[in-house]
Amino acid sequence: MMRIGLQFDTRGRADVESLLGDFERAEDEGFDTVWIGQVFDHDVLTLLAMAGLRTQRIELGTSVAPLPTRHPTVLAQQALTTQLASHDRLCLGVGCGHEAILDRKLGLPSDHPLARTREVLDVLNPLLRGEYVKYAGEYQRMKVDIPIAGVRPPNVILAALGPRMIELAGEKTDGVTLV
Repeated sequence: MMRIGLQFDTRGRADVESLLGDFERAEDEGFDTVWIGQVFDHDVLTLLAMAGLRTQRIELGTSVAPLPTRHPTVLAQQALTTQLASHDRLCLGVGCGHEAILDRKLGLPSDHPLARTREVLDVLNPLLRGEYVKYAGEYQRMKVDIPIAGVRPPNVILAALGPRMIELAGEKTDGVTLV
């Protein structure tokens, strides 16, 4: 069965009611999914949580949220809260980010994207399942859980442009997006 979705561009849109109306219209017109990328405007997970309260069936996805810009615990908290608000309709699309944005604009490390992404997924996935995580890697160190009751973990997909990242997506996530 083929599903058809939309990619929304929220840049320059100051009216949240109008943005939320776009989600409602997409659902009313029969689309199956709506995707939003995280750029330098609205927080994508906050917007999807609000859209989840205004829609009933349409899948809501991030395409994509860059992993280096949010600590895995914060990302898990936001994703699980969005999953609750949308009644289990979130698909969390994540990616390693781009050097031009991470390093040059945000001052964040962009080296070793495969290793860094692997470590984040090693802690993010169990956090999304409500598990306690005790982890000491090269880039991630934590001892924490996120006990949000009554929520299923969202599907996680990984943005990948090369064979090793695609392989990681197959190993650690529910799918891949070729963004």
